[in-house]
Amino acid sequence: MSFPLSCKTSWVAGLLSALFSMLLHTTSHAETAPDSEALLGSDAFKAAVRQYLTENPQVVIEAIQNYQTQQRLAARKQQDDAAQRLRKELDNNAADPVIGNAEGDVTLVEFFDYRCPYCHRAATVIQDLIKNDPNVKVVMKEFPILGPDSVVAARAALAAHQQGRYGDFHFELMRNSADISLERLRTLARKLDLDLEKFDADMNAPETARQIVDNQKLATALGVRGTPAFFMDGHTLPPDTTRTAFQEKIADIRARQN
Repeated sequence: MSFPLSCKTSWVAGLLSALFSMLLHTTSHAETAPDSEALLGSDAFKAAVRQYLTENPQVVIEAIQNYQTQQRLAARKQQDDAAQRLRKELDNNAADPVIGNAEGDVTLVEFFDYRCPYCHRAATVIQDLIKNDPNVKVVMKEFPILGPDSVVAARAALAAHQQGRYGDFHFELMRNSADISLERLRTLARKLDLDLEKFDADMNAPETARQIVDNQKLATALGVRGTPAFFMDGHTLPPDTTRTAFQEKIADIRARQN
């Protein structure tokens, strides 16, 4: 198990602090506590720590697990705060494609990449969700982070959006994204009876490129580093959220709205 240097420093410092307190407690018979810096740098203290960890290796595992939990909670709190602050950009950007009910009473936002296998699974969940709940609004944030092909696919989907066929284009591409070459994308556009001349022009329009850049900036502000990333009611949701979990969250939001 590996951690960034800052993570190592943080949890080791916490562990040493706890052990230091424990060792101080064991020397409570002394009239005065030893100087903390001197004790931390002493060979005796280092030997005591080594012996303690050797005899109690579970302490290290518990410290790492606690650290990871604290980091996850802190990151989620930071993301939620950002999502509340950027709620308008998340839920109501007029340029974003929307599937489901554009006037729905609950809004789900997804950042995704067409080459992301987890996004493929999520697409099935989302499609099933909007099929069974006619009052959910799903905002789609094109967030191509997995290479040039992802960018081309995102541009194509946004071009399809300009002709009112975003949902059909999106789900068809998610069903089979093994080939997202330009030829395949134009074939799909023909299949959906899109105006190919307009499709090509919209793919390469400055506005399309700007929208993707805006999504990337928003993702950075929200601390989004992978796909899929979900937001609902100004809060983050796990990337592996199931249909049942989505439904429970939606029911909870609606209950609070009433």
